[in-house]
Amino acid sequence: MNANNEKIKNAIIKISKVRGILNKLNFDDGSVRDVIEKVDLSFDFIKCFDRKPVIGFFGQFDAGKSTLVNSLTNDGILPTNYQPATCVINILMHEDDRPEHINSKVAIFRQGFKPYMISEKALCKKYLVEDGGESTLKKLGAHSYNESSLSGAHVAVIFSNAEILKSTWLLDTPGTMNEFNSDDGEKALSALALVDGIIFLSRVSGFMSDSEIYYLSELLKQRPPLNFKRPLEHVFIVQSHCHSEISLEQIEDIKRIACLRAQKRLEKLVFIDWMNKNHIKEIPSSKCMAERVFPFWRESDELCLNVRNKIGDMSYFFSDKHSDLISAGILNIENKLADTLRGAMKS
Repeated sequence: MNANNEKIKNAIIKISKVRGILNKLNFDDGSVRDVIEKVDLSFDFIKCFDRKPVIGFFGQFDAGKSTLVNSLTNDGILPTNYQPATCVINILMHEDDRPEHINSKVAIFRQGFKPYMISEKALCKKYLVEDGGESTLKKLGAHSYNESSLSGAHVAVIFSNAEILKSTWLLDTPGTMNEFNSDDGEKALSALALVDGIIFLSRVSGFMSDSEIYYLSELLKQRPPLNFKRPLEHVFIVQSHCHSEISLEQIEDIKRIACLRAQKRLEKLVFIDWMNKNHIKEIPSSKCMAERVFPFWRESDELCLNVRNKIGDMSYFFSDKHSDLISAGILNIENKLADTLRGAMKS
């Protein structure tokens, strides 16, 4: 058992002891039931740390998320089209992570499935909708807009031999429109609980629109900085669709102007709250934001290589910090549970 598994095991044992004490109390007491529910949720949250670091790809419809992920893995398995396609959360794992009880390249699960469950045969069977290959993913993981019935597909796990997946899993989300209460929008935001790093994509034409800035703010609120000295170290913003008709000078101008506008809005929506919660010591500048923005176009070898290298660096960063992230995450859950218990004891 490695050190990370030991941390998870010890946290589960500690919470199990709390659950045992609560089991002896009066279940008719509403406050006891509420605490027990939160304890049970804590078990699931702790188990979710049993995974590799995860980099998630977010953005509105047709921003190019699946195209970029395909570029990183070189296997082209994610459905891409000129129309919005993805309708499930895609989690890409390395072939070495595939358990013996899954024989296919793609396994699609219903809502409730978590990545740590992939190693547990009974849970895989419980949540499995269908397994297969690329055709299965196209059938259940992409919008056809003429579906006669709903499959219940929520998460697709895809196995690949891509080098980046040896250290980090990749997560591709459905595109969102301006509202976040749609089914796809809810799936995308729910996936944030599974990720460590954020890659946010926005088309260079209309780069970082008001609705996209708001969407990014919702992501950042739930993923504060890992280091207050480098507040955006866990975030990349990708200017997608930077085709050859747009010069590099134009791309730079678009980035500079968009970051000036986005920084002002994010200061009000996110950065001041980060300051108040001691996540950061100073507000990130528009220059700081611009340094986290990179252009991408799948037909440009230079742009593809640059983005691949930047995301590769992020992958190594999270792999190196993974143990610290698990420790911090477990401590956060335990502190919240302790606050809940103290509140219940007072009442």
